[in-house]
Amino acid sequence: MNSQKEITKKLWRKSFVANKRRNIFVVLAIALTTLLITSVISLGSSFVESNQQQMLQYVGTTADASINNLSANQFKQLESDQQIISYGQQSTVANVDPNSIKNDKVQLMLHWFSKTEWQDLRRPTISDFVGSYPQAENEVLVPRYALKALGITKPKVGMKIPVNFTTDQQTTTQKFILSGYYTEYISQRAPEYSYLLVSTKFKDKYLANSENIFTSFKYQKGTDISQENKKLKKSLHLSGTQEIAPTLRESTQDTGTILIGIALFLLIILISGGLLIYNVLYISIANDIRFFGLLKAIGTTKKQLRKIVLKQALLLAIIGIPIGLLVGTGISLLIIPFVLKATVYADATVVSIQPIIYLGASLFSLGMILLSAIKPANFAAKISPITAIHYTEGVGRKKQVHSFHGGKLSTLAWRNIFRDKKRALIVIASLFLGITSFVAVNTVIKSIDFESFVLSELIHDVSIENFNTYNDENGEQNQAITQQINHLLTEKMDFKKLSVTYRVFIDIPYEKNQYADYLTSYNQSFKYGQVDPNEIKTGQFIGEIRSLSNSEAKKLVGKNFDSQGFEKGEFAFVQSDKPKDFKQLSTINYTDVQTQQTGEFKIGGFIPVDYQAIQTKNGAPVLFVARNYFEKIFSDAELASCQFDVDQQNEKIVVDQLNNILSGQQGYALTTKSEMRARAENETLMLRVLGNTLAIILIMIGLLNFVNILTTSILSRKQELAAMESIGMTRRQVIKMLTLEGSYYSIIITILVATLGLAITYGIFRGVKQIASYATFTLPIRQILISLIFVFMLGICVPRLVMREVGKGALADRIKE
Repeated sequence: MNSQKEITKKLWRKSFVANKRRNIFVVLAIALTTLLITSVISLGSSFVESNQQQMLQYVGTTADASINNLSANQFKQLESDQQIISYGQQSTVANVDPNSIKNDKVQLMLHWFSKTEWQDLRRPTISDFVGSYPQAENEVLVPRYALKALGITKPKVGMKIPVNFTTDQQTTTQKFILSGYYTEYISQRAPEYSYLLVSTKFKDKYLANSENIFTSFKYQKGTDISQENKKLKKSLHLSGTQEIAPTLRESTQDTGTILIGIALFLLIILISGGLLIYNVLYISIANDIRFFGLLKAIGTTKKQLRKIVLKQALLLAIIGIPIGLLVGTGISLLIIPFVLKATVYADATVVSIQPIIYLGASLFSLGMILLSAIKPANFAAKISPITAIHYTEGVGRKKQVHSFHGGKLSTLAWRNIFRDKKRALIVIASLFLGITSFVAVNTVIKSIDFESFVLSELIHDVSIENFNTYNDENGEQNQAITQQINHLLTEKMDFKKLSVTYRVFIDIPYEKNQYADYLTSYNQSFKYGQVDPNEIKTGQFIGEIRSLSNSEAKKLVGKNFDSQGFEKGEFAFVQSDKPKDFKQLSTINYTDVQTQQTGEFKIGGFIPVDYQAIQTKNGAPVLFVARNYFEKIFSDAELASCQFDVDQQNEKIVVDQLNNILSGQQGYALTTKSEMRARAENETLMLRVLGNTLAIILIMIGLLNFVNILTTSILSRKQELAAMESIGMTRRQVIKMLTLEGSYYSIIITILVATLGLAITYGIFRGVKQIASYATFTLPIRQILISLIFVFMLGICVPRLVMREVGKGALADRIKE
């Protein structure tokens, strides 16, 4: 008995070693599937974590939300909330005098963070930190971006920084000591603003009241932020001027969508990889059926045969899985950082290498190997020795076929495909999934039309916005810029859809009783720019008058208004959502702060606040008057905004001139459609490279299955094909029949891709459309044709190449094999 076991063991070992080609193919399939699962999960996790890190860096905080102007009782209640794990406070203490800033385009503030705000919520979002948080009154902690704006390129802890700053209209000069510096990323999102962090002692000295202090907080991990914000708002009994403002990451980041996308793609990979392992193992074991029959003939039991099959499968798994894991790790460590560095995540690269990834990939591959081996093992154990010795392919009950066309090569080829239905379905499904995923990825890439994206974000080719607030020292400078831009716009550049808005700052006589209701509404609209009606002094109620075209007025207030009276300047529209706030006012008197020209406008209607959402000094009203009338009476007007289209050949000339005009000017933003288009293309380059790479790998899995099926099908039927030649079928007819088999596979896959595949692709596109509303469904016709032509070429060429090798021996020898 023991000798029989030893003989059996030696036989299967020798058989295993002899089947080198099969073993290499199986190990390759296992390694490729394990590699793909490992690298895709690692890549997906890395993208999610890098995206989250970048989002935190750009927002500058890990907080989930913030609330303005909490009372002492409200703050205590927030502290005791069990869902909140960390919180802190912050406030702007003073504005840095522009004369202290070397870079005129940057506005600097003296800002304060409480210790918990800095340590728990801000510190995780910065990098390259040197020094310590400020403690003394004259210490500051400054981002490198702000230091550069101050003209400091080589900072040193302890160096002195003279700064002029303004608080309550008073300018103070102080020499601060640099306690530390670091790299922050908020400046990439808002390059026109930065700050110097001051100590709590400095804040207590210059910010006596508790107004305009914002409390930031972070919930427990996994909390539904939106729902918790609603609960907190209810429990704190917030007033009309208080608001819970979620951080940018809640409103712009949809991690769930990304995870769903990764999960769907991973599911396709798991199915394709699983089919590859199953198919390769199934074929390799089926081809050894004769060998198992011989083992059974010498006394090997069913249990022993099952063990032999499973041992071979496990041995191949022990070789293939580690190879896949090692190569997958190499890709994660070498290629993923390279890919991320070339994308928008260059400053937030996180490579996710977690044990759970490798454990999951190993368990999946091992599970597929065992599942793939069990059924052939049971089949090998049950089959009789006589049947096994004569086994060729498609074992089972033979179906009687009666046909007048049974001898046609096309008919024979069609029946041969489905002799083993499961094998045929596996290869069709695998290749179908590969090509469909390739088509879907390319469809998504082509559908995200950059032109549509740019048009959805920017209507005009060129846009200029003036974000400067009232400053009586900058009036002449802003007027000079306006004159230069006006001169440029009068040149013969064939500008189209030109739209220019001008403004002047006005001093409005303040009466608390007249504007009390209006300021309450103003504070509700602009919760982060609160105005105290009791602290407004004479000369500090500074509003704006802006020009407005007649056509734009009709869009905003409707067509039923006195258009002619508006053009003559008989009345103005006021920015407000609540007309009843002006029940005590029929006219608004003003004084032009630049020319001291006085006047008044009758209130003729109201413009919605969200039209331009203009915040003014101490909440003074914003008036809109007819453009033609505006230009007649205000000679000192400055540019508020400008949009226009220009021919492509002149666009660069115009943009260069505008850049020269705005160079070094603070508060102006120049945006061009071509710049946005280039930025969008750069940011989605990663999608193209990554998506096509993964899709091509999936196609390779399907093609590997396809080639394997065609090859093993011919090799396992060597005797049968030789027998057909012996009864009169020519070599050319055999090759033609096999070529037809490959062609039929190709035709079936083409039909499936053109019907079900396109339906799946459109379903994926609809999901993408929910995220990118500007996407337009565009099929990648060229890529579809190339992939299908390649499948047809393989279906035609592989049988010819294999048959050339199989048919080398003499006919008699091939029949005896």
